[in-house]
Amino acid sequence: VDDVRSVSPTDDGGSIMISTYTDENTENFMWLTKLDAYGNTEWTNNLGVYSGITQSHVSEGYDVIQTLDGGYALIGSYLNSSGSVRDNIHFIKTDSEGNQVHVGDWGWINYGIVGKSIIQTYDGGFVIAAEQDNNVIVVFKLDSDLNACNNIFNECQASGGNNSETWGLQIDIPPLGYIVVEEVIQTPDSGYVVLGSNMSNNHSGIIVKISNTGSIEWQRSYNTGYRTVFFGIDNTHDGGFIVSGYERVTSSSPPYDESLFLKLDGEGDIIWEKTFYTNYNDWPINIKTMEDGTFISAVKYYGEMYSGDLRLVNLDTDGNLLWSFDYTGEFDRDIYANHLSIAPDQNFLIVGRQEDAENSNNYEGWVMKIGTNDIFIPNP
Repeated sequence: VDDVRSVSPTDDGGSIMISTYTDENTENFMWLTKLDAYGNTEWTNNLGVYSGITQSHVSEGYDVIQTLDGGYALIGSYLNSSGSVRDNIHFIKTDSEGNQVHVGDWGWINYGIVGKSIIQTYDGGFVIAAEQDNNVIVVFKLDSDLNACNNIFNECQASGGNNSETWGLQIDIPPLGYIVVEEVIQTPDSGYVVLGSNMSNNHSGIIVKISNTGSIEWQRSYNTGYRTVFFGIDNTHDGGFIVSGYERVTSSSPPYDESLFLKLDGEGDIIWEKTFYTNYNDWPINIKTMEDGTFISAVKYYGEMYSGDLRLVNLDTDGNLLWSFDYTGEFDRDIYANHLSIAPDQNFLIVGRQEDAENSNNYEGWVMKIGTNDIFIPNP
């Protein structure tokens, strides 16, 4: 694969990764790969939908988690070629070896829709967040038996309405343009938060708080500069939220894109805002709250000679920088991170892509585990 989109820790100390694999016949699969604690591949499976119309596999993978039964839940999309060609949400549940045991798909005839984030909920169900072509965020819940309500696109009205077991929401984000969904999380009150960005005009960050029965409790748009884009959110120990993204203060002069971190209270109000500027453009990926209450993120930035490099940053509860660690990889090979997770040993898993050593126009999937003491975990 030329990119790895998401990584999650597994209960054996390893990790599970997802992306899209395109074979020599340009068929697209959900690429699922299990690593041990030292980055060795244990197995790889290519999963997805086969289209009888295109005579090919047409799936893409975006997010994966380990489930309570030791299997895995994958979310992404497939290209629906019946009628108007459009993306549909594609969900796969596998066993512990990555073999498919359940599949679900959802779509609307008028618009394409891509599943971007999935979580398993406190009651054993799942919540999926997706982006739809008409600037709409779609969020819905499956019960623990993997059932969705009838018509997730109309607040489950055909099933009697939303409830804590199954619910569905379509959230319109004006003005018209396009929405990018990044992440959904569950909150301590058994509700949910979905985070994304409205990429029309000057861009703005979007956060929506949802109750455990699928009703919107609050919805906020954030404009901290000329442009504001969000990439990640997590709960904080005091009942609020930590958010990562970037802002551009002006349209034409430096600094360009700066790292942006926001601390919010439980109602979405900003408690503090911090920006960091490394070199030319800074793009933090998602952010996680650590056991000690501080925050960890990774920043993609242009280093020397405008190469793509990576900076791991740890912020205290007031947003002050505690420490940072720069990883530049091999000489003259760009690195671009996509996602960060905290491993069971409290070290960090980061995935993305790096420049091919033999051809600067090509990239290959990339994963790194880095220790909390800024040292790599050795293979014994």
